[in-house]
Amino acid sequence: MIVKFDQNDVEFVRDWATRLDAYKRQNNIKDKNFFIDKCSETTAMGLFGELACARYFDVQTNLDFTKGGDDGNDLKAWGLKWQIKTSSIRKLIFNGIEDFKSDAAILVHSLSQRQNIYEQPHFHLLGGISKERFIKQHHTHDFGYGMRAVCDLDQLTPLETIKSFCKVSA
Repeated sequence: MIVKFDQNDVEFVRDWATRLDAYKRQNNIKDKNFFIDKCSETTAMGLFGELACARYFDVQTNLDFTKGGDDGNDLKAWGLKWQIKTSSIRKLIFNGIEDFKSDAAILVHSLSQRQNIYEQPHFHLLGGISKERFIKQHHTHDFGYGMRAVCDLDQLTPLETIKSFCKVSA
């Protein structure tokens, strides 16, 4: 599923990302193990991904600012806590297994360049995986900034399949 955002969404995300970055600076909060200095465009890319998933699930995402972050719980849907990972790379990447904190995760692929994220924000929801399955199937890879826990695109389950399974189980 591809999600496109309009100008109102862009302004909301730009404002939220700017406020979050200011909150982090004021409270001296550093992003754990991040390989580059995060900027508002990177923050925005993550929020766009979360909002794309929230639209798909028809739920709200967690927009609170807290010193401890959201502990990996970006949204709740279908009886599960979801961690949303937005990337320009079509692989689900965690800094380490211990950073997978939710019940499941979704990979959202940014179809927009980070530096142009506010111009045409388009995102593709690629699929999801449970924490348990990620732990069993992941491999490690060094993208040039240290070893990371990774699942490839073909290891993810399409969201429609997950949706069908969760509705049957509910």
